[in-house]
Amino acid sequence: YLEQQVTDVEAAGHPALDSLTQTISTSNLERVRRIKNRMVRLSTRIETLKEVLEKTLDDDSDMKDFNLSALEEERQEYLNKQALRASSSTPFDMPLTISGSLNLQKLSGTPQGGAMTAKSSSGSSETSLDDDEDVEVVEQLLESYFMRLDNTWNRLQTLTEYVDDTEDFINIELDSHRNQLIRLDIVLTCFTACMGLITAVTALFAMNVELQPGQDEVPYRWFVIIAVTSSFGAIALFSSVMAYCKIKRLL
Repeated sequence: YLEQQVTDVEAAGHPALDSLTQTISTSNLERVRRIKNRMVRLSTRIETLKEVLEKTLDDDSDMKDFNLSALEEERQEYLNKQALRASSSTPFDMPLTISGSLNLQKLSGTPQGGAMTAKSSSGSSETSLDDDEDVEVVEQLLESYFMRLDNTWNRLQTLTEYVDDTEDFINIELDSHRNQLIRLDIVLTCFTACMGLITAVTALFAMNVELQPGQDEVPYRWFVIIAVTSSFGAIALFSSVMAYCKIKRLL
């Protein structure tokens, strides 16, 4: 299920990131935001499941309890023994007395304690061997699941890195646009200041010089000369400011 979820996220994530790289818009940003939320939820689930599998792999008793086939076999064997005991017992069975058991021990020539010790040791070794086999089966199964989870986690991490790279690219592009706007603002500010010089000189002569082109041409001639001179001065000042900005790499 988690593998299918990661596949769906990959199928939806790559086109959304490509679209966002080509066009930075609100709709594309919203698509990427939803995909990132799904990735965060999937990452949390995968990490939690990996931790559970690691804890289970570290505990042999838990792995033995997970082997339901072995538990069912033990239960069936126990039921068979109970049924065999019930079928073999009769009302005439009588327990042996202490003397009879001692005589049987002497006749057999084998110590009863030694026989019980050997039997218990062999039974314990067989039980431990069976337990190891049961644990090994579950361990192999859980390790295969853990490897698949690790592969799914790596795919999700690759998609996360792709998202991070796309975000870095978008930030760089936005910084570039911001720098272009700052350059344009500098140019417009310089141009406005230079035009303000021409406007100030023109306003000064317009308010204080009486212009009568038909009667007296001298003031009018001076007005034209000063206006043209101030215009060339403003152009020269603007060019100087632009050259200074180029030298200082402000533009």
